[in-house]
This record gives sequence, C-alpha cells and structure tokens, in this order.
Amino acid sequence: MCKDLTPETLFLEQGTDYAAAVSERQWSGYFVKDYVKSLTTGRGSVANSPEEISEIVALIEKYRGQLEGGVCIRQFEQLASDTEERYFVFRGKAYARNGLVPEIVQTVVPRIDSPFFSVDIVLAIDGTPRLIELGDGQVSDRKQWSAERFLEIFPA
Repeated sequence: MCKDLTPETLFLEQGTDYAAAVSERQWSGYFVKDYVKSLTTGRGSVANSPEEISEIVALIEKYRGQLEGGVCIRQFEQLASDTEERYFVFRGKAYARNGLVPEIVQTVVPRIDSPFFSVDIVLAIDGTPRLIELGDGQVSDRKQWSAERFLEIFPA
C-alpha cells in the first residue's frame, strides 16, 4: 500500500533461494530482515552481495531463535544518519512529537486501515523522505517522545 514511499522490497518464504530471488535486480546492496525485525547484533542486516543474504537469515535465526513470518529483502539505500523520526496515527490523525507532521506521513495515513499505528520516516542522503517502517503498536516504543507528549494524542 505504500511501496511508492519506501525502498523496493521482496517478501519471501523462509528457505527460498534468496540469491536467485534477487538475481534480476541490480541493487548496490540488500537490507535483510524478517517480517518483524532486522538483525541488530553481529554483522548487521546489510548484505553486499546476494550470497550474503542467507548468512544474515541464518544469524537472525541463531540470535532470535526463529524467523517471524518470512524474509524481507529491501533495496539498500543510503540514508542520512540521525534523521529517523517516529510519528503516531490515532483514529486517522497523525501526530508528531514536535507538532510538525510531514507530507509523507499525511500520505500514509489514509492508506492504512488501523485505529492506531506508528510511522517511521528517515531522510535519504539526497534529502528525500522515505518510509522505513510501519508498526501496529505491539513492538513500537515512544523513541524520542516524552510520555506526556505521547499521552496528549489520546482524548481524555
């Protein structure tokens, strides 16, 4: 529903020949995760070649005990460091911790049929905002949001 706002992503079943699945793509790198989370320990989630994808999947299984859902392979994009920002959407209205909701978040809101979710946006190195993650609230933390600001989005 938001593929025009995020890096190209392949959704694959566990055990797929990952290198074959990406063989037609001429990507500079591959960001590998399962349906829930990327690899945050060890070598990280970026594969520089199709052959490294299986290594990352094996490490996710090793460190986390299993894959959640399947495997997501995203086109690697250069992102500007320290630009990730989390927004929350409650009952069709987007909220920012500083009050300024960017256009890309407003574009996402009507596409997602959920009463509550988070939207993580990061800037590409050319300054283009990119949707990096949507969350249903089960694993989303407040990140830089204060508890007081977070509670303000819910009516009394």
